[in-house]
Amino acid sequence: MGDKKETIIWDVSENRKVPIKIDAKFPVSNPKKTYNKKLIYVQLLTREYNSGVYLIARKQYGNVAPDGAIVMIEHRTGSWKHVHHEYRAYFMVSESGEQEYVFKDLVGDLDVEARLKNLIPIDLSEFDYDETRAEIENKGWKISQYDPVVTLYYIIMKSEVSSVDMQIRRLQELIAQKERELEELKRQLTELLNKKKERD
Repeated sequence: MGDKKETIIWDVSENRKVPIKIDAKFPVSNPKKTYNKKLIYVQLLTREYNSGVYLIARKQYGNVAPDGAIVMIEHRTGSWKHVHHEYRAYFMVSESGEQEYVFKDLVGDLDVEARLKNLIPIDLSEFDYDETRAEIENKGWKISQYDPVVTLYYIIMKSEVSSVDMQIRRLQELIAQKERELEELKRQLTELLNKKKERD
């Protein structure tokens, strides 16, 4: 039947790798009914199947991830009948060092404090699932049921829109830093020249 046709939408799989870490103590109501996963998404693409073109994602596992990858953390625990606590959050991989973060309980009232390494929380407060799904389906793509591709698509499209602004801010900060360094070098040079004059 031949290879399935694929079109890459977003790919960070070959980016520089950085270590990532999430230090958090999630509650466990019943070990047999506790579900925990950490997924590192590195590609978003469309793939043609006999039943149509699907929007799918490729992921990795572990504690090392490509810069720019999207990490999903999910933890759920409860009894055989009920979910007591549930947490879900998305992060962008970036060499940002360590920072504090609070996982909000989506079901109960037990938020969990955590310490992140090289992970930047992604704000999904303006995310509209139905609106984003409609945008995807209007492209003629079907939704994969195996990964949160609607959420990933929203994050990626939003980050692409804001990436130019982010690059501008980073360049402005770099210029300001270099200007401060230049002023300091000028000051040091002036001091040395004055000392030389005094000695001569």
